[in-house]
This record gives sequence, C-alpha cells and structure tokens, in this order.
Amino acid sequence: MKAAVICVALLAASPLATAQSVSDPLGVEVGQPPEIVQIWEDFYNQQTMDVEVIDGICVQTPMSMRQFFNFHRTK
Repeated sequence: MKAAVICVALLAASPLATAQSVSDPLGVEVGQPPEIVQIWEDFYNQQTMDVEVIDGICVQTPMSMRQFFNFHRTK
C-alpha cells in the first residue's frame, strides 16, 4: 500500500507530460538535470509484480515499473 501511495504521488508530480517521446514514452526528458533523471530511472527500474487471474488461477509476473506501465498502457 505504501508503495502504491508513493507511486501515485510521484506520478502526480511527474514531468511525464513533457518528457514522453516516441522512442521511449516513459523516458525522462534529456534536458533535465542528471539528479532528476537518476531519480526517475531508479523509480522505473524498481521491481514489481503483475498479477493476473487466468481461469481462476493467479499468475504472478515479475517486471520493472517501466515494463508494468508500458504493458498496462497498451491494454
């Protein structure tokens, strides 16, 4: 729960509206200070778990936050 709250807070304060590009939609804008870029890259590289229910069976898939956001953006 704590991670979800932090995630929502980070995304609410996110510069993603201006940072997205065609090649890397979750990338951090190149002109940002290196400290900011590193913070976002660390956030996107955190490991998380995607859980789906398929025919009544829970299937857990480990992935990074970047993979999670990209996967659920296309659904």
